[in-house]
Amino acid sequence: PDPPPAEGSVVMSVPLSVSLGARKQTVRVGPMEPMQRVLDKACEAFSVDPRTHQLVHKKSAVQMDLPFRFSGIDRNANLTLEPRSGSSAGGSSARRGTSSSSSR
Repeated sequence: PDPPPAEGSVVMSVPLSVSLGARKQTVRVGPMEPMQRVLDKACEAFSVDPRTHQLVHKKSAVQMDLPFRFSGIDRNANLTLEPRSGSSAGGSSARRGTSSSSSR
């Protein structure tokens, strides 16, 4: 077994490649760092708002509350920074027609 890290030492970080369109940035992440912080770092690097963007890995939105270690994302993975689906006009994923079922 490996000895525990010495006090004050830095935990090894992992590089993740994040792309926005044709631009690409490397974001370093620690094993217990929340994916929300990864989103914040990526958005800062691209100068976009983290409230209107999301991280996508293998065509699925990344769960922001999980730490990197439990996210299922491999080291050196390629993530995509995309606008959130409900951030512009509309919100196509909203429920539709929920009030019609109780009419008769």
